[in-house]
Order: sequence, then structure tokens, then C-alpha cells
Amino acid sequence: MAGPSGCGKSSLLRLLNRLADPVSGTVRYQGEDVRAHDPLELRREVGLVPQLPALLDGSVADNLRFAAGLDGAEPEPGRLLDLAGLDLSYADRDAAKLSVGEQQRAMLARALAVEPRVLLLDEPTSALDEGARDAVEGTLRDMRERLRISIVLVTHDLDQARRMSDWVVRLDHGSVAAQGPVRVSLWRRTELEEDIGIAVVRSFIQLTAIGFVIQLIFDQDSLLLVAALIAVMVVFGALTARHRARAVPSAFVPLLIALGVAGTATLGLVVGLGVFEPEPRFLVPVGGMVVGNSMTAAAVALNRLGDDMHDSARRIEATLALGATSREAAMPIVRRSLRSGTITLIDSTKTTGLIFFPGTMVGMLLAGADPTDAVRLQLILLWTLLGSVAIAALVATTLAYRNFFTPAHQLREPPEP
Repeated sequence: MAGPSGCGKSSLLRLLNRLADPVSGTVRYQGEDVRAHDPLELRREVGLVPQLPALLDGSVADNLRFAAGLDGAEPEPGRLLDLAGLDLSYADRDAAKLSVGEQQRAMLARALAVEPRVLLLDEPTSALDEGARDAVEGTLRDMRERLRISIVLVTHDLDQARRMSDWVVRLDHGSVAAQGPVRVSLWRRTELEEDIGIAVVRSFIQLTAIGFVIQLIFDQDSLLLVAALIAVMVVFGALTARHRARAVPSAFVPLLIALGVAGTATLGLVVGLGVFEPEPRFLVPVGGMVVGNSMTAAAVALNRLGDDMHDSARRIEATLALGATSREAAMPIVRRSLRSGTITLIDSTKTTGLIFFPGTMVGMLLAGADPTDAVRLQLILLWTLLGSVAIAALVATTLAYRNFFTPAHQLREPPEP
């Protein structure tokens, strides 16, 4: 079950083994309403591992004995710890002194002590670093194969859903927004059907209209009209990108500044270096490419920034509590967001000519241009776009992260959805 924080994933998970009952509707297990099952027996058959480790005082073995004793059984520490990715030496260790990753795996071992048929896992890797996360994911895959049990995994990380799952349910504001086999559901997670339809209609109308505008500018040969057109592109680009960065408070101004700076700096540089003449026939198409690619990079970067700031709120506040500044607390997230915004164009630039031919080069070749000229122009445009994308993502993330904090270095409450 995937979806943003606050969409109801954990609440739904608690309904599956009757830690809570639904106000309306029915949860069925093996074709029968869960309210027809004895809740204690149900919870031993459908075990839940909470998001944060909650081991009992004592050793790991004590925790295993407690769980198995609920069913009147004796645990097999070696087998259970092995299933959870730990060796037998952990049995006598104090549960409170384990690392978070080790505690999470000890929780898995304890849940397995009652021999459940289904495991409900509430974001089991959310508090772990990358290495510990990979270890727990490997443990879960191995456990599923060895025990042939069903696992319901709650996550806000769609990449994790792709790695771990056969079937994905995407929740949004308490409702099922999409579900299906993992590839189909991940494609639908942004409701692309509607967006594609809108994109087709808008692109036809907008390109037809802009064709007349460009013809007018070319006829007038006016740099003032070129500047006005690019300014309009920047404003609409910021408005469009803001829609993708809803989780970022007051995202429009950082986006507007980022696109404006990226466009001005990039076009000013290529004109100043004499790469292009300061004429409408050069500045209009190159300006459109610069603003469009900058918009995409800034939108992706701020979308990642908003999600990560929301999901890492506890970690950020723990860092602030040590006396760190808001910049120090947010910088790891800002760096990841900046990378997310730029990595697509960087990777496509790396593979240009090997995996695909860019559009400008293809257009020139189809028009009968000399291949050398087509390659030279494409290289200039690629490097220009790399610069504009880097500037836009850097400026957008640098300005936008500040909106999550007060002047007193306090994390603001997230806006109401």
C-alpha cells in the first residue's frame, strides 16, 4: 500500500487485524468479515509489525518467548532469528541496545514466533539508512520465499513498492486512487490518463497560437517582444511547476525566480559568447527550450523536496533540537532534491548518440542538413540546457526549503490538504 503521508495507509493496516474497526464498509479475511473472527486469534494469524520498533524490556530471546507463549508454544530462537536476518548470538542481547535496523529485524522475528499466515508491515524501513533498508528488504524477500506467507507492506516510497511488490494499492486522501499489478499501478499512480488527455489538447492549442505569435515577432524583428514572450513563458512555467510542487509552501516565488535566473543567465551567456546572434529567430526557440527544461527540473526537484521534508519531519526536528540551523537540518534533503531535478537530463546527455538522437539533431537531419552541422548545434543546445537546468534546480531548492521553517528555525506545520 503506497501513498503520501497522511493518506490513511497505517489506519487501513490497523483495520486488517482489528486493532480498529471500520466506521463503514467491510474488511474480509479468507472471504469472511474480520469481525466474525476472534480478535486475539486473528491478530496471531495476521501479525502486525509497527513502523517504529517497540520491543519489550529484556533480551531478544525474552521477546521471542513472550510472543510464542501467547500460543502456548516454545520459540526456536535460531530459526526465527535466521528468518529475520540475524544470527543466534542476538538471542541473549539486550533488546534496548540494538541498533534501529537490528530492532526492526528482531520485531520481525518476534512476529514470526506466533507463526502468522499474513504479515502486516507498517513502513518497516522508514527509520533506516540505505544499507539497513537494503538488508531488511532482502530479509523480507527471503522470508516470503521460505515461509510462503503473504505480506502487506505500507510504504511512501514508490521505488520500494516497485522492488518489493506484486500488487500495489495507491491511497490518496483516504481513498483508493489506483490498484493493480505493480507496473500498471505505478504507471497509474499519477493518474496519467487525465494528464495525457489534457496535454494533447493543450499542446495543439498552445502550439497553434504560439506559431502566430512567433511569426509576428519574426516579422517585427523586435528584441522587446522576444523578452516579453520569454517573460510570459517564465510566468506560466512557474505556475505549472507550482502545481507539481504542492507540498512546498509558497512555491510560486522560488520557481519564478529560478526560471527567470536560469533563462536570463543562460541566454545572456550564449549571446555574450557569440554562440548565437541576438536575433528573434535564435532567441525565441532557444529561450523556449531553456525555460521548458528548467521548469521540468525545478518541478521535479521541489516535488521531491516537499515529499522528503514531510516524510523526514521527525528527523529534521530531532536535528533542530540539537541546536542545528534549519539549513543544516535540511541540507541532506536539499541535495537529494537537487540531484532528482537534474539527473534525468544528465543521464540523457551521457547517452546521446548511443541510445537516442535528440530532437534538434533529428529535425536537422530530416531537413537535409549536413550531419556535422546537426551534431554541432545539438551539442551547443545540450550544454546550454544542462546549464539552465542546473541553475533552475539549484535556485529553486535553495529558496524553497526556507519556506518550511520559521525565522526561529522551527519546522512549520504542514498546510492542510
